[in-house]
Amino acid sequence: MALLHMEGFEWLASITYNDFKTEMARWWHNYDTGSGVSDAMNATRTGFVGLALASGGQDWAFRKYRQPDDTDNTFIIGMYVETPSSFSNFTDILRVWCGENPQFTFETNSDGTLDFQRGSATILGTSTFAFSTNTKYYIEIKVVIADGTGGSMEMKVADLSSDEDAATTTEWTVTGVDTKNTTSAFEANWDWLQIWAWNATTTFDDIYICDGSGTDNNDFLGNLYVESVIPNGAGTTTDFTPSAGSNYQNVDDTGLSDDDTTYNEATADGDIDLYDMTALSTSGDIFAVQVQAEVRVTEGDMRKVKLLARSGTTTGESGQLSTMNDTYGGREYVFENNPDTSLPWTQSEVDAMECGIEQDA
Repeated sequence: MALLHMEGFEWLASITYNDFKTEMARWWHNYDTGSGVSDAMNATRTGFVGLALASGGQDWAFRKYRQPDDTDNTFIIGMYVETPSSFSNFTDILRVWCGENPQFTFETNSDGTLDFQRGSATILGTSTFAFSTNTKYYIEIKVVIADGTGGSMEMKVADLSSDEDAATTTEWTVTGVDTKNTTSAFEANWDWLQIWAWNATTTFDDIYICDGSGTDNNDFLGNLYVESVIPNGAGTTTDFTPSAGSNYQNVDDTGLSDDDTTYNEATADGDIDLYDMTALSTSGDIFAVQVQAEVRVTEGDMRKVKLLARSGTTTGESGQLSTMNDTYGGREYVFENNPDTSLPWTQSEVDAMECGIEQDA
């Protein structure tokens, strides 16, 4: 697997800063400090919303994506960015970590150029390309982490001012450099990241994160949209017990989850709950389907769940995902290909799919 995570924020709808912090604590490991903005979501491209981070150096989000046994040394990220009203020198905007050590960092300069650093201090290059203030971009970055002269960085950028679907083109490369700041037991070379505002309020959307492993989605994916779909009907199998009404009505939350106000509960290992999903509003190539659920244990010891995506007559499943305790936590799994065809998803297949969850022993 190469596509590790994607985030479009539409599932959060309109949500306040404080509620967003509460919700992200279940998914991201932190979203922290500073006064933030009253509404965490800003409009981005037509019909979409994204995450607004305020006050550079104060508000940030990070999340673990990989385990120590993931050995691929390539980091790839794509993201929509609406730049702030001003830039300043030495503002960290993206840092990728290996354990507790910074592997590399990007920071802004007051003229809109960026510095690329090994760790958080040694500058490996400064861009000749300069970002403009109050401008919408799609940005892609690929870093190969290696000692000696084996490391490299490439940045692609699309200015979306006149075309929201503009293709990204290479604007900055750094080659033949030492990009590995750590000598670590973490063979993965990187395992989590931070994103900050670019000095003043900055809006982010349509984020994807990949490594270079596998045969699918292991390089730049281009300017893309990440769209959320939610349950809108009962699926093929409905083993869980609804707290009220139909099963899908208890898991169609947007914004802040309602916790135990509405829920579905499994009573035995092997119980499966599937849901019809809303259709996509956009069109184009489908890179993957990411299934997400918030789960908790109601009694006894730690349990495990599997996340499911059903297409045609085949139900694809994740590996076992732990449910740690009686507090709700987010779990997710990326299905890069349709489990029924073993080929990339088509839009009609996504529109007809069912997603769900299984309680596993």
